[in-house]
Amino acid sequence: MKKKSQVQDMMMYILGIVIIGMLLFFGVKYIMKLMKTTEDIDLLQLKTSLETTAKKYGTKYGSWTLEEIPVPKKVQYVCFFDLSKDKPTKENSLICGGGKGGDNLVPVTDKKKIKDPIICDAWKTGKSQNVMTIPFVPDYPLLVEKMKIDDKAGFICFKAIAGEIKVKFTGLGSGVKVSNPPAESTT
Repeated sequence: MKKKSQVQDMMMYILGIVIIGMLLFFGVKYIMKLMKTTEDIDLLQLKTSLETTAKKYGTKYGSWTLEEIPVPKKVQYVCFFDLSKDKPTKENSLICGGGKGGDNLVPVTDKKKIKDPIICDAWKTGKSQNVMTIPFVPDYPLLVEKMKIDDKAGFICFKAIAGEIKVKFTGLGSGVKVSNPPAESTT
């Protein structure tokens, strides 16, 4: 009788361990899926915020706004490209490995992070995307219609600080110009 109860106790422990293991496995799987969904929502929010601001100020010539746009946690930089300008080359683009132009708001220590062959290739080959993130997220192409860049290199990158970027949008009447925000006053 005593042996039978010991076997039953052991079976209960094994069953308990199996149930707890399954709960942990499926719980972790669900949490990972939830985190991916949260990242997708953050990227969609970035896209919507950019498009809304561009449409709002694009038709109002001379009007401007300084926007603090939230970005997903993993995004370090958001780069805007002027698709009407010349495509990048190694000589004129920090993105493609060169050292001239386009390095507004990029600290010297971060210039190696900006060199991104995937973004360089996307800028050279396509018209489907003029806003890109570093690290590059191919799932959600960001295209802001009729956008110009206030930089002779044809692109400008903003470093994400505390989960947001600060961008100045200026209405051109037939589009919007993206530029650096004005320097903050210390007075």
